[in-house]
Amino acid sequence: MLSHVVGRVTGTPTVDAGHGQMTGVLSPWLEARRVQKAQEFIGDGLNMLDVGCGRVPLLDVIKPARYVGLDILDAVVDGNKARFPEHEFHVWDVQSRSVGELGQFDVIVMLAVLEHFPAPIQALRNLADGLSGHGRIILTTPHPSGERVLDWGAVVGVCSPEAEDEHQPLMCQSALRDAAREAGLVVLHYERFLARFNQLAVLGKPR
Repeated sequence: MLSHVVGRVTGTPTVDAGHGQMTGVLSPWLEARRVQKAQEFIGDGLNMLDVGCGRVPLLDVIKPARYVGLDILDAVVDGNKARFPEHEFHVWDVQSRSVGELGQFDVIVMLAVLEHFPAPIQALRNLADGLSGHGRIILTTPHPSGERVLDWGAVVGVCSPEAEDEHQPLMCQSALRDAAREAGLVVLHYERFLARFNQLAVLGKPR
């Protein structure tokens, strides 16, 4: 899902804007599995924000009332604007800029993005600003138990080496829960998938 999340932090994007981080042999398959898992928690007809939208695979399976896609690369955003003129796309770093400026959303999706952020808690705070009262944040991130598999996959070209190079320390379930709490959110649902090497969390505002 991520084309290049930390380009503005590092200053130099490391991947092709046209392909995002789909450079590993299994990268497109892994992306599809993440979308499939997230789709279980997203209905049609909602106001949706897609953080690290990349090639916009979510629009292949979901029909939102309003769709806003955010990415860090100008080329990705420009390309998506040309492909999907009926939707909104913005160059945006959610670590430094609140998405509340864009309105309130029923669902905010962030698939395989959080692990690239040096400041994940601040990113979650900035997402919470744009979350409606009953809205949900749907995120996926690799589980620390899969780190050696990711390292090996990047070396042999099965997984994206660019994505692996940019990973920050991976969070386990308790770390995700703590980060959510510090951002003023709660974990409403948690599960692991893809041989338990990936994890999905659904976050919301405390009632």
